[in-house]
Amino acid sequence: MNPKRSDEMINLNTFSTSITFLCLVILLFMTSHSFALEISPLTLELKSDSRPQYQQIFVRNPSNKTVPVEINLNQIVFDPASTGNSFSLLAVENDSELLVFPPALVLEPGEVKSVRVQWIGTHAVKQSVSYFVRFSQPSLSLPMSEENSQENTQSGVKVFVHFNAVVHLSANDLLADLTVVEGSIEFNEQEHKLAFDVKNNGQRYSYLKPYHLAVVSSDGSTTPLLNEAAFSQLGDIFFPPQMIKKVSIPYEKLWVQGTKLKINNSQRD
Repeated sequence: MNPKRSDEMINLNTFSTSITFLCLVILLFMTSHSFALEISPLTLELKSDSRPQYQQIFVRNPSNKTVPVEINLNQIVFDPASTGNSFSLLAVENDSELLVFPPALVLEPGEVKSVRVQWIGTHAVKQSVSYFVRFSQPSLSLPMSEENSQENTQSGVKVFVHFNAVVHLSANDLLADLTVVEGSIEFNEQEHKLAFDVKNNGQRYSYLKPYHLAVVSSDGSTTPLLNEAAFSQLGDIFFPPQMIKKVSIPYEKLWVQGTKLKINNSQRD
C-alpha cells in the first residue's frame, strides 16, 4: 500500500459515535431541499485470509432529486503515543491492495446501489488495519443568506458533505489482548472513581464490550465486578492494535493499596 498522508487530525470517542455525530450535525443543517444519504452497514470487517474477500456497502438516495456521489478510501492511522482518540487519515492510492469501486455513483430518487470493498492481496495482513470509506455528496444546499449564497455561486465554492463507513481489515489468526497497564490505576475517593490505562497488546482491533473486569487483591484472590454498568456507561470504546486508552469507571468500595485490576475477554475466558 502507498497511502498519502492528509493534514486532517480528528479526536473522537469511538467510531460509532463519530459516524452518529456526523450524521446528526448534517441533519441539523439540512434545509427542505437537502437530505442525507442512507448507508448500510456503517461498520464491517474484511478477512484477508478467507473467502469471500469482499464486502458490500449499500447506498440509498431517499430524496426526490438525482444525486452524484464520490467515493474514496482513507486509512486510519492512530497515534501510539496518545492515551486518547487521536488519529490521522491517509488517502489510499490506486495501487492499494484494498479496492473500493466504483469510485463514483449517480443515484436516482429512491435508488439503491452497492459499493464493493475487496482485498486483492495474496498475503494475510499481520496486523489489523482500519479504513474510512468516504461518500462525498457535492453541492449540498446549506442554510445561508441570499447574499452569501450569491457570493458562493460567484466564487465557485462548492459544499461537500461526507459520510463515512468503517472497514476493519484483519485475518483469522490475529487476536486482541486487552490488559490493564500496571501502575496506571488511580482512585478518586471523593468521586468514587477508578481511572486506569488499558492497552491492546494484540495484533487485532477490539472493542471494550466483550471484556469484563475483576479486582485482584494482594493475596491473589479475584473478585469479578459483576456490575457491568461500569463498562456500559463508557460506550463501546475502540482499541486498535498496540493502542493505550484511559478508562474511568465508578467504584463505590474503598480501594486498598496493593490491589490490582484484571481485564478478561468474556468470549474466551
